Amino acid sequence: MSLTLKDETFPGNVAVITVEGELDANTAEQFDGLVTKLIGDGASKLLIDIDGVTYIASAGVGVFVGNVQGLQAKGGDLAIVYSKYQPPEDTSTGLVEGYNPLEVFDMLGLSELLKIGRTREEALAKIG
Repeated sequence: MSLTLKDETFPGNVAVITVEGELDANTAEQFDGLVTKLIGDGASKLLIDIDGVTYIASAGVGVFVGNVQGLQAKGGDLAIVYSKYQPPEDTSTGLVEGYNPLEVFDMLGLSELLKIGRTREEALAKIG
Protein backbone atom coordinates (compact mmCIF):
# COMPACT_ATOMS: atom_id res chain seq x y z
CA MET A 1 0.00 0.00 0.00
CA SER A 2 1.45 3.31 -0.99
CA LEU A 3 0.37 6.88 -0.53
CA THR A 4 1.78 10.03 -2.08
CA LEU A 5 0.86 13.43 -0.65
CA LYS A 6 1.69 16.83 -2.10
CA ASP A 7 0.73 20.04 -0.36
CA GLU A 8 0.54 23.63 -1.52
CA THR A 9 -0.44 26.77 0.37
CA PHE A 10 -2.10 29.86 -1.05
CA PRO A 11 -3.09 33.32 0.20
CA GLY A 12 -6.23 33.48 2.30
CA ASN A 13 -5.21 30.59 4.58
CA VAL A 14 -5.93 28.05 1.82
CA ALA A 15 -4.05 24.76 1.59
CA VAL A 16 -4.39 22.02 -1.01
CA ILE A 17 -3.39 18.40 -0.49
CA THR A 18 -3.17 16.16 -3.55
CA VAL A 19 -3.61 12.53 -2.56
CA GLU A 20 -2.54 9.58 -4.70
CA GLY A 21 -2.82 5.92 -3.74
CA GLU A 22 -4.65 4.17 -0.94
CA LEU A 23 -6.05 5.78 2.22
CA ASP A 24 -6.32 2.89 4.64
CA ALA A 25 -5.24 1.87 8.13
CA ASN A 26 -1.60 1.84 7.03
CA THR A 27 -1.59 5.31 5.46
CA ALA A 28 -4.29 7.31 7.28
CA GLU A 29 -1.86 8.46 9.98
CA GLN A 30 0.48 9.95 7.35
CA PHE A 31 -2.47 11.79 5.74
CA ASP A 32 -3.81 13.00 9.09
CA GLY A 33 -0.35 14.20 10.10
CA LEU A 34 -0.11 16.44 7.03
CA VAL A 35 -3.64 17.77 7.52
CA THR A 36 -2.88 18.53 11.19
CA LYS A 37 0.39 20.26 10.26
CA LEU A 38 -1.27 22.49 7.65
CA ILE A 39 -4.05 23.47 10.05
CA GLY A 40 -1.46 24.15 12.74
CA ASP A 41 0.42 26.35 10.26
CA GLY A 42 -2.71 28.48 9.82
CA ALA A 43 -4.73 26.88 7.02
CA SER A 44 -8.43 27.38 7.66
CA LYS A 45 -9.64 26.35 4.19
CA LEU A 46 -8.44 22.94 3.11
CA LEU A 47 -8.96 21.38 -0.31
CA ILE A 48 -8.26 17.66 -0.68
CA ASP A 49 -7.75 16.55 -4.30
CA ILE A 50 -8.62 12.84 -4.50
CA ASP A 51 -8.40 12.27 -8.26
CA GLY A 52 -5.46 9.91 -7.69
CA VAL A 53 -7.01 7.94 -4.84
CA THR A 54 -7.42 4.25 -5.64
CA TYR A 55 -9.03 3.16 -2.36
CA ILE A 56 -10.45 4.72 0.82
CA ALA A 57 -11.03 2.60 3.92
CA SER A 58 -12.82 3.65 7.11
CA ALA A 59 -9.55 4.94 8.60
CA GLY A 60 -9.25 7.38 5.69
CA VAL A 61 -12.88 8.42 6.08
CA GLY A 62 -12.20 9.16 9.74
CA VAL A 63 -9.47 11.65 8.80
CA PHE A 64 -11.89 13.56 6.56
CA VAL A 65 -14.74 13.57 9.08
CA GLY A 66 -12.61 14.51 12.09
CA ASN A 67 -10.91 17.36 10.30
CA VAL A 68 -13.97 18.82 8.60
CA GLN A 69 -15.71 19.01 11.97
CA GLY A 70 -12.63 20.51 13.62
CA LEU A 71 -12.19 23.13 10.92
CA GLN A 72 -15.87 24.08 10.94
CA ALA A 73 -15.79 24.51 14.72
CA LYS A 74 -13.02 27.11 14.20
CA GLY A 75 -14.76 28.94 11.35
CA GLY A 76 -12.92 27.10 8.57
CA ASP A 77 -13.91 24.29 6.27
CA LEU A 78 -12.74 21.43 4.09
CA ALA A 79 -13.76 20.51 0.55
CA ILE A 80 -12.95 17.62 -1.74
CA VAL A 81 -11.78 18.06 -5.32
CA TYR A 82 -12.77 15.17 -7.57
CA SER A 83 -12.94 15.82 -11.31
CA LYS A 84 -15.36 12.92 -11.93
CA TYR A 85 -17.83 14.14 -9.31
CA GLN A 86 -21.43 14.09 -10.47
CA PRO A 87 -23.83 16.05 -8.29
CA PRO A 88 -27.09 14.19 -7.60
CA GLU A 89 -28.99 16.59 -9.86
CA ASP A 90 -26.59 15.90 -12.78
CA THR A 91 -27.77 12.64 -14.29
CA SER A 92 -26.81 13.51 -17.85
CA THR A 93 -23.18 12.43 -17.53
CA GLY A 94 -23.78 8.78 -16.61
CA LEU A 95 -22.03 6.77 -13.93
CA VAL A 96 -18.43 7.13 -12.81
CA GLU A 97 -16.40 4.36 -14.42
CA GLY A 98 -13.92 2.44 -12.29
CA TYR A 99 -13.36 3.05 -8.58
CA ASN A 100 -15.34 5.94 -7.12
CA PRO A 101 -13.62 7.16 -3.93
CA LEU A 102 -16.76 9.07 -2.93
CA GLU A 103 -18.84 5.91 -2.78
CA VAL A 104 -17.61 5.02 0.71
CA PHE A 105 -18.88 8.40 2.00
CA ASP A 106 -22.27 7.69 0.37
CA MET A 107 -22.46 4.21 1.91
CA LEU A 108 -21.73 5.64 5.37
CA GLY A 109 -24.28 8.45 4.97
CA LEU A 110 -21.58 11.13 5.18
CA SER A 111 -21.90 12.71 1.74
CA GLU A 112 -23.90 15.67 3.01
CA LEU A 113 -21.17 16.52 5.51
CA LEU A 114 -18.70 17.11 2.68
CA LYS A 115 -18.47 19.82 0.08
CA ILE A 116 -17.28 18.52 -3.29
CA GLY A 117 -16.21 20.27 -6.46
CA ARG A 118 -14.91 19.10 -9.82
CA THR A 119 -12.14 21.70 -9.80
CA ARG A 120 -10.16 23.51 -7.11
CA GLU A 121 -12.00 26.70 -7.95
CA GLU A 122 -15.42 25.06 -7.64
CA ALA A 123 -14.49 23.38 -4.36
CA LEU A 124 -13.04 26.59 -2.91
CA ALA A 125 -16.20 28.51 -3.85
CA LYS A 126 -18.24 26.02 -1.79
CA ILE A 127 -16.27 26.77 1.38
CA GLY A 128 -16.02 30.51 0.88
